[in-house]
Amino acid sequence: MRKVALLAVSLFVCLPPGSPATKYPLSGDAYDDFVTKPFDFPIGVRRAEVLKSLGPPTKERRWTRKNPHDPTVTDVFHDLWYDGLMLRTAWFPAATPPAAALLLVVVTSGKYRLKHQLQLGSQKKDVLRVLGSPESGIRTQKWFYSAEKSDIVTLVFIFENNRVSRIQWSSDWD
Repeated sequence: MRKVALLAVSLFVCLPPGSPATKYPLSGDAYDDFVTKPFDFPIGVRRAEVLKSLGPPTKERRWTRKNPHDPTVTDVFHDLWYDGLMLRTAWFPAATPPAAALLLVVVTSGKYRLKHQLQLGSQKKDVLRVLGSPESGIRTQKWFYSAEKSDIVTLVFIFENNRVSRIQWSSDWD
């Protein structure tokens, strides 16, 4: 009886006051929030915000393209590489109002973690516990998850030997 009481007290102490325990797999707004903002480190959207959050990249490439909605306007992109991390930011001056977007994040190092303790090296069962079955790829080494309220955001887990070896987040915003 005493062991049960101690266990109950220790479980109560571990939870922050007033906050319910997270229920897995995530669903609804919690699922969408995770898929759209999965990273457990600050990134930012604009190039300047990324540099402020992560510091100077080891490599950077700036490139442009004609805006597909208005060919008189040029969109600007920045690919930024860090040790184990690659990001792509964009500036869309033809949007009303002009907009910045984070388009791509590729994680190849365990030092960049996701929320809910997912990271490189996590097992397939850990991803299933947090997110449930993927939309596609359950029998493959590449699992896809998309936000329910936004069909432009995709989170991909790539596995080797049943462990996450690469995480790719992308937004098809243009």
